[in-house]
Amino acid sequence: MEKSKVDMFMMSHATYFPQEGLVEVQRALENLPEDKEMYLHYMDLKDPQTAFILSLIGLLGIAGLDRFFLGDIGLGILKLITCGACYIWTIIDIINVTDKTKRLNYQKFMMTLNR
Repeated sequence: MEKSKVDMFMMSHATYFPQEGLVEVQRALENLPEDKEMYLHYMDLKDPQTAFILSLIGLLGIAGLDRFFLGDIGLGILKLITCGACYIWTIIDIINVTDKTKRLNYQKFMMTLNR
């Protein structure tokens, strides 16, 4: 992939990945063949800030909206039924949701490019 395209992708998507994985993401992009560039357009990366906001405001976190957003449907339903496990689970999710989102994006990115 061209250096200018790599730089543009990194500038616009750096906040979507964990800090420790940015070098690997850049390396993977630099070694990406031209015919696989289209995979980048079809990747559904989740915004960590959106996940945090959903975790924070979803009926004060007990609705499980953050879990539904990240694709954890079963855990979202469980969180909804248990009222965020009496807010304990809700507090933990509010603290960890951005890191979890970044890790999921990183895994999805690496799996997509390694096809």
